[in-house]
Parts: sequence; C-alpha cells; structure tokens
Amino acid sequence: MPSPPIQPVTIPPGCRLDASSTSMLHIFECQEALRIAAEAAARLAAIEQSGRLVGLRVEGGAVMVESGRRKDGFRVVTAQAVTDLKEARVAVESSDLRTSVFVREGSASVSRDGDRVSLTRGEGVDVASLPPAPKRPEKAAAPLPAPAPAPPSAAKPSPTRAAAPDALRVRTWPQERASRLLARLGQS
Repeated sequence: MPSPPIQPVTIPPGCRLDASSTSMLHIFECQEALRIAAEAAARLAAIEQSGRLVGLRVEGGAVMVESGRRKDGFRVVTAQAVTDLKEARVAVESSDLRTSVFVREGSASVSRDGDRVSLTRGEGVDVASLPPAPKRPEKAAAPLPAPAPAPPSAAKPSPTRAAAPDALRVRTWPQERASRLLARLGQS
C-alpha cells in the first residue's frame, strides 16, 4: 500500500523539501549547508534577516537542526528558551510546558531571561515555563516589624546560595531518552 501523500508545508526561505521527507517527518535542505528535520505536526515559523533564514520559531513538536558551517550560526526560539548553535546538530522539543534541548554533535547555548548555559555533545537541558509574575498591589502594604535578633547559639546561614528551583541545569542525557527524541527526528 503506498504511503499517504505529504501534506503541504510552509518551506522556510532558502530551503527545499527533501525527497526523503515522509508524512511524519519533513526534511528541509537549506542554503549554507543548513538542514532541518521537523516532525510533521511541529508548528514552525521562519526568522529572517535581510531575506536570509537565521532562525526558527518552534511552537510545538520537535526539530533537529544541523547548522553546517554557517559563520553566524543559527537560532531556535521557543516560548521558554532561545537556543544558539554553530557547527552543531541539536534537537529541540517544544510544548506549552517546557522546552528540551539536546546536543547530538558540536555545542550550543541555551538562554532564558538572562540565565544562560552551554551544552556539548550528549548534554541536554529542560527549560520549564515560568509562572506568571505576581501582580503588584496597588497600595503599599504596611511595613513589617523588624525581625528579632537571632540568639548567639543560632547557626549562621551558609555563604553559598542554593540554585534557584527554576535555574537551567545541564545534564548528560541517558541514552534511552536521547534515543527516543532522536528516533522521532529520523536519527539513529
């Protein structure tokens, strides 16, 4: 039985749909040795600068970007994070709740609201959606009384700060997790 026809997709500027694309995975061959594999269900939008593809917005689904030898790299933007890669092969999975980034080859940086981490081969990061900022009260609350001084026997606070619960944490991904994401993107 023949496979169903590939549904029309928006092809990023400077790219062509590769013949190896399927109904489940769209593969784009682009200028400057850029290659993008995207799940058919992924919602993508091109980021252009002077008519040149410089990045992608991913609003759901997963993509694998092979940036080739582009001098200025490539950027993948999701609701939670920005991933910059140069001479790398990087998988980015986006949902409403989080973005996951995994580096297959090369290196990439991932940032969110001023927090930035660097990833190398085999490493990944999960970036959760931040809760909405609390509303500011319209009137200033009455000041709280000053805390009572601690008794001399109380332990002093540690000079090191614990990482914020929403901080970006780089981890080496277990082979099983990496393989599952890569398989969705036609990688073995």
